Amino acid sequence: MASVANSAICGISIGTENCYVAVTRQGGIEILLNEYSQRSTPAYVGFGGNQREIGVAAKQKHMMNLRNTCFAPTSIIGKKFHQLNLKELPYNVEKGPDDEVFIRTTHNGEELCFTPTQLTAMLFTKLRQISGNAIDCVINCPNHFDFVQRQALMDAAQIAGLNPLRVVSDMTAISLYYGFYRNSSNGSDISVVGFVDCGQSTSQAAIVLFNHKENYLKVLDAQSIPDVGGKHFDEVLANHFIEKHKLNLNLRSRYRLIAECEKLKKNLSANPNELPINIECLYEERDFSDKIDRATFEKLAENLFDKIASMLKVNYKNALERYRKEYEENYGEFKIDSVEIVGGTSRIPFIKKIIKELSGLEPSTTLNADEAVARGCALQCAILSPTFKVARELHLIDSLSYDVDFNYQIHNKDLRRVPAIYPRGHPFPYAKQITINSDSLPIIISFDYQNLLNEKVCLSQYKISELTGSNASQLMLEHKSPIKIRIRVDHNCLISVSSATISYEKTPAEEESADNLQPAVNNENENKMDVDQPQNNDSQNNQEPIKKKKPKTITIDLSVEPMFLLGHLSKENKDQYIETECNLILADKNWKEKTDARNTLEEYIYEWRNRLESGQYDMFLDPAHRQAFISMLETNEKWLYEQDEQEIMHSKNVYEERTNSMTRDFSKAIINRKKEFENRARFLEQLGHNLQQGRKLMDFIDPEEEEEMRNFAKEIDEKQKWFDDVSGKLSKMSTYEDPKFTCDDINKQSTHILSMISNINDNRKRRAEERRKAAEKAEKEKQQQAGDGIDSQKNEQCSNKMEVDEELSNSKTATV
Repeated sequence: MASVANSAICGISIGTENCYVAVTRQGGIEILLNEYSQRSTPAYVGFGGNQREIGVAAKQKHMMNLRNTCFAPTSIIGKKFHQLNLKELPYNVEKGPDDEVFIRTTHNGEELCFTPTQLTAMLFTKLRQISGNAIDCVINCPNHFDFVQRQALMDAAQIAGLNPLRVVSDMTAISLYYGFYRNSSNGSDISVVGFVDCGQSTSQAAIVLFNHKENYLKVLDAQSIPDVGGKHFDEVLANHFIEKHKLNLNLRSRYRLIAECEKLKKNLSANPNELPINIECLYEERDFSDKIDRATFEKLAENLFDKIASMLKVNYKNALERYRKEYEENYGEFKIDSVEIVGGTSRIPFIKKIIKELSGLEPSTTLNADEAVARGCALQCAILSPTFKVARELHLIDSLSYDVDFNYQIHNKDLRRVPAIYPRGHPFPYAKQITINSDSLPIIISFDYQNLLNEKVCLSQYKISELTGSNASQLMLEHKSPIKIRIRVDHNCLISVSSATISYEKTPAEEESADNLQPAVNNENENKMDVDQPQNNDSQNNQEPIKKKKPKTITIDLSVEPMFLLGHLSKENKDQYIETECNLILADKNWKEKTDARNTLEEYIYEWRNRLESGQYDMFLDPAHRQAFISMLETNEKWLYEQDEQEIMHSKNVYEERTNSMTRDFSKAIINRKKEFENRARFLEQLGHNLQQGRKLMDFIDPEEEEEMRNFAKEIDEKQKWFDDVSGKLSKMSTYEDPKFTCDDINKQSTHILSMISNINDNRKRRAEERRKAAEKAEKEKQQQAGDGIDSQKNEQCSNKMEVDEELSNSKTATV
């Protein structure tokens, strides 16, 4: 997997207790750390002061700020007020118009009301900061989230400035992360794997089919229980101790007990023996202590374990039915190859025992129990993003968790219902076309489903009518054309109406009547063409018969107007929420800057008071200035605490001006004197050494560099004079005074001498190289001249020989 630098995408797992942010980087998936260097960020948002506390800071102050600390916003997002269990919520929850949920808090001295969507957006804002301000993301949701909750989750992400590419169910994200890195273990084209996720507030299970040949995964069935999770096991222990000891606890004491029960539960998972629980000053300044073993805990939580077992049985039954219906004919008998467990609560040994008894397989823990969902979301985001290239694109086919019914009403007639047009377990994304026979418009259509409380909930309502000037109603009467409506469940499990149209056929007679309106000149040309044709009966008989014209289908679009969309924020409300969030972010930033500036001033006062009292700067500060500095520190300290007592917080500039004033008047000069005193000897020694090197260069002077060396000697004498003068003045100067000659001044002189020495050495090397090349050239010329002399002697000897031979030849000729 390769990615661009500075990735702008991430996968976000937002849970009831903790959140994780994962990114794809350097060929793998990494979990990002928050400002506390922790991999998990608690799902807590705290109010009350001048700055919001989100994440770790909010959880740390939770016990001291119960009424103004909101946690687990995803457990209430998208719900109506009557659907909430108020006993689980210590903060103030109020009922608003249309049974909406509002959380009332006190922040910065004023009462504020927020919706669960806004609280979730605040948490997303924190997670976005951890991600380095990524924009594109894939976020998770529990499998039992309905259409309204998924839409609210997307709205919350958009309010926080994120662009959610997809909302993925927890079990689908886990399946994707598992299947991406694994091939078939049994050599078959498919494998069936069970997944069990026991989290803080929800238990979920899914059976997934992986098609390794066609490279996709399909969720055969997924089940979810929103009231069985880690916190419910904690409450079982807490209620046991409360009943056993007849404890009368207030809200804070109860949450302290639950927190200790959580620790006890984790210890019991690792140790079956009897373990103690001890809490100091739990109630009425009384300490609390008791003991419990694992067997007792398992008996107390028997009801919760039974619910998990029932969920697993239903999950297996539904997956078996779907497999037999769609895959058994091609791939043989249904068989689960392995079972993977994730989630913090899955570490309870009895849950593993239940899974083994029902499946006959030992639960596998190869996936990270806490981070698997976030990693799956990051992987899905990389697959969807155009800036990433993944080695394997594993396609997802998820399944619906609810039945969706379709209703329509024609011109104020009786409402007609089409039950389960999208039945539970139906794959998505998926589009369908519905045909309605009607002779008039408008038509009102709607979708509804049955929620977890067995209530019929209307999801959306649309009005289908004719567009202005389309004449659709008249055409419907003339041609008796049915209305075709395209509906779609998208990859976020949100239902919408894509389009509505009517179609009718244009008859050939209408086409011919249109053709008869052509100009007469065309007919004349046709007659001429007929005359020019050859008179051949055979050829006329062989001509193809004239084809009949087919009717032409005309399609007319209809208007689709949303009348009601459950859970959708209007543009005005969304803009208002975005503005509120931006204002809160700006207020948090300004307060942090003020606090940092105030803390910097306080740290400065403490630090310099300790330095002056220790005496380490006494030799660089005369007693009068020392006393003035101490007085200034005391004055600022007194002012600082007076402002704190009056709860006055000034702007950042006020604190910075006081800090800068003391720095400018005192501490900067002190530090500079100390630094100059400690480094001066080293720089003077270096300057003396460079002067000595310069004088050594003048021991041998080439005649060609006399002028250059004369100037160099003059420079050395001047630097030596400057060196002696500065050394004398600095040695007599008091350490209380600011030096007139700094180490930088000395270093500049030293650097200048080194530069001159380097230039002289470079020139000498250059001249030496020129001499060497001149000598080589002269030697070559000498050798060439010597070679030319030998060649001329040989040529002369050859010439003489030829002359002798010629004379001999002439004498012989004469004799004959």
